[in-house]
Amino acid sequence: ENFIKRTNDKLEYNFYLFEAMYEAYNKNYDRAINLYGLAEKKLAEIPDEIEAAEFYSKVSYLYTLVKQSIVAQHYIKNAITIYKRHPDYKCKLATSTMIAAANYSDMKRFEESETYYLEAIDIAQETKDEYLEAQLYHNLSIVYSDWDKPDKCIKSLEKAIGNESWMNSNYYINSLFMMIKELFKIDEKMKAINFYNKAQERLILMENKIYEAKISTLYNLYCGELKNNFYNCIRYIEFLKQQNDLESVDELSYIAAKRFESIGAFEEATSFFNEKIWAEQKMNQVEGIL
Repeated sequence: ENFIKRTNDKLEYNFYLFEAMYEAYNKNYDRAINLYGLAEKKLAEIPDEIEAAEFYSKVSYLYTLVKQSIVAQHYIKNAITIYKRHPDYKCKLATSTMIAAANYSDMKRFEESETYYLEAIDIAQETKDEYLEAQLYHNLSIVYSDWDKPDKCIKSLEKAIGNESWMNSNYYINSLFMMIKELFKIDEKMKAINFYNKAQERLILMENKIYEAKISTLYNLYCGELKNNFYNCIRYIEFLKQQNDLESVDELSYIAAKRFESIGAFEEATSFFNEKIWAEQKMNQVEGIL
C-alpha cells in the first residue's frame, strides 16, 4: 500500500511538473504557475532532495522570466544550498548560480549579479564544460549591457562567440544580436555591419524568425535613412508582439523611440514609446497573476 502511494505521488508529481514545463515553454505563464503549485504539493511527499533541487531550479527560472525576482531567489537559493551538498552536481550548481545572477540583474543589483556569474564561470571551467562557460559569458554580457558597460559587454561576447560549441548551437544568433546592438550603441557602425552580415549567414543555415526580426530592427534603426525605415521597424515590432516576445518589444521599442527622438521625429518616437508602454503593461499583467 505504501509502495502504491509513493508510486502514485511520483506519477502525479511528474504529470504536473511536465505539464507546467510545457506551458512555460509556450509562454502560458499563468497556467504554468498553477501547475507548478500543484507539483510542489506533491513534491512534499517525495523524499529526494535532488528532485527538490531540480524543481526549485525550474520554478525559479519561470519566476525569473516573469520578473518576480524575489520569489525566484527564494527558490533558487534553496536549490543552490542542496547542490552544494552534492559534489557530483557541479554543473547543476553552476546553472542555479546563473539563475540567481539573472535575478540580481533584474533587480539592478549588477555587482552581485557579476559576482554570481563569475562564480558560475569558475565552476564551468573547473568541470571543463566549455558550452556552459560560453553560455555564462553570453549572459554576463547582458548584465554589462544593462549596467551600461559596453566594453565589458563586448569582451564577454567575444569569449562566448569564440567558443566552437557555442558557435555551432542555436544560441549563437543571440550573441550576434547582442554584439550588433552594443557596437551600434558605441557608434562602431562598420563592426556592427560585419556582425550583421555574419548573422544573415547564420539565419540562412538556422532559420529563426524572431531573431531575424530583432536584428533587422536594429539594422533599420542605424543604417540608411532612419525616417524612411519607420514602417519597417513598426512591422518587425508587430511581428514580435504576435510572437508574444514582450521583452524584445519593450527593449527594441525603447531603442527605436530614442533613435527617432534624436532626429526630431517626435511623432514616430511617440509611436514606439507607446509600444514600449504596451509591452510593460502586458508584462505587468503576467506579474499580476502572482
